[in-house]
Amino acid sequence: MEAGSLSLFHERGTQLEVTGPQNHAVKDYLTILHYAGTSANLETLVLSANRVLFYSGATGTVSRRWGKRWMVRHAEFLKILKTKPMHIKRLAAHVVEDINNHFTDFCWCKDKWSIYDDNMSNFDESGFPIGVTTSEQVIIPVDCTVVYQADPANRELVTTIKTLNYNGKKVPSIIIFSSAYQLQKHFNNDIDGDILFARLASGYSNNKIGLIYFKHFNLFTESSTKGSYCM
Repeated sequence: MEAGSLSLFHERGTQLEVTGPQNHAVKDYLTILHYAGTSANLETLVLSANRVLFYSGATGTVSRRWGKRWMVRHAEFLKILKTKPMHIKRLAAHVVEDINNHFTDFCWCKDKWSIYDDNMSNFDESGFPIGVTTSEQVIIPVDCTVVYQADPANRELVTTIKTLNYNGKKVPSIIIFSSAYQLQKHFNNDIDGDILFARLASGYSNNKIGLIYFKHFNLFTESSTKGSYCM
């Protein structure tokens, strides 16, 4: 390569260094992968850099050790974070447009029925899988705070339903076990006496359990509800 031209790569000992436009190409590729829903890991970074070098005419390759140094040099734009397992169907439901539409309807209902902030509660169902999917370290944009990993959902679950009020007041949970009778001796502990227990074949909630929990919710919130409605 002629002196003064923009070098595509240079050697540091026996290790090649990706520089110039190739750095931007690698960085853009990793960012595209993240927004496409398949965040890259360190191996992907090394592979992409080596492909850039190959098509640039280089005969050598970079290593995983180089990849770690590259991440340090580009910490302003990218970082490494561990993924969080999530049920594959819930992960597929993370569509921005659907979430925006949900909150548009939410605000409309709140205004229509004049619901006070104090009367709003957040309701959530969380599963605790027996045998946990291993998290993976992936490369993401520096402004991203969490990355979810699809969980095959083929493992037994213990599920809990919990509710937290706008003012921080909580309603005792319900714990759902998958199809099995639970012996009383296993619950000889300091669990809150107001917690409900249920048993279902799926380990998830259903309409019947939901109705039971709404009655449970009313029992602990009705006396403090302002106005006619809660949400």
